[in-house]
Amino acid sequence: MPIRDVQVRINDDGTGEASGILEVSTAIMMAKQLNYSDSDIEKGKSYVQYVADDLPFYIKGVTSVSNNKVSMNPSEIVIGRITLPESLVSPVAKASADIIERRINQIPGLNVKELTLEKGAVHIVADMPDTVK
Repeated sequence: MPIRDVQVRINDDGTGEASGILEVSTAIMMAKQLNYSDSDIEKGKSYVQYVADDLPFYIKGVTSVSNNKVSMNPSEIVIGRITLPESLVSPVAKASADIIERRINQIPGLNVKELTLEKGAVHIVADMPDTVK
C-alpha cells in the first residue's frame, strides 16, 4: 500500500479520522498494479511533479462500504500542511474510493457486504480469506 504509519480513530458520532504518510513513488507503482490507464497515471504524476518526498495526510468524515462499493464523504482532507479546498475534497474522495474498490476486488475471496462506522467502532459483515497478501 502507498501509505504507512497509519492511525485511525472511529468517533462516537459515526465519523472516522485517519492520518499517516502517503508514499508518492509507491502510489504511482500501485496505480499500475490497480490497472489504471497510462493516461490516468500521467495525470496523477502531473499533480505531484513538484513533490520531492512523501507527504503526511489527514482525513476526517463518514465512510461506508456496501457490496464492495465504497462511499466516502469527508469533511476535511489535509495533504502536507495544506487543507484541501471544498472544490477538491469530492474529487479526491472519489479517487480514494476507486483505489480502495480496486484493491478490494483484487483480493480473492473478499466480499465486503457492509462496513459502517458506528458508536466508536467499525461494524463489518464480510466474507474474508484466511490470509491477505
